[in-house]
Amino acid sequence: MNSKIRKNVENVTKQEITEIDHVRRFINNCFHTLKVNFHPDTSFEDYVDSESKSSFSVDEQKILNWRLDECFEVCSKDKEDIYKISFEELNSPRSKRKRLGL
Repeated sequence: MNSKIRKNVENVTKQEITEIDHVRRFINNCFHTLKVNFHPDTSFEDYVDSESKSSFSVDEQKILNWRLDECFEVCSKDKEDIYKISFEELNSPRSKRKRLGL
């Protein structure tokens, strides 16, 4: 994979994460825009496709991990649980509709 940042990754990472709503948006976009089985403890270097090739370029991994670190910082500052937020986003009505193909 080349080192360019694709448009979908650029869209997910263009906003600095400074508040809980940004954390929710980032996590939701990881599920729906990037289409990964997101978990906060998983580095973006670890996401692979069906052929075991990295899902993201090195440049994409760096910016995605940077934004993920910001998510942890905001959650820590605001005393919010990033794992609970991830679970809530995974089980949101939008996520359920996506899984059902609606």
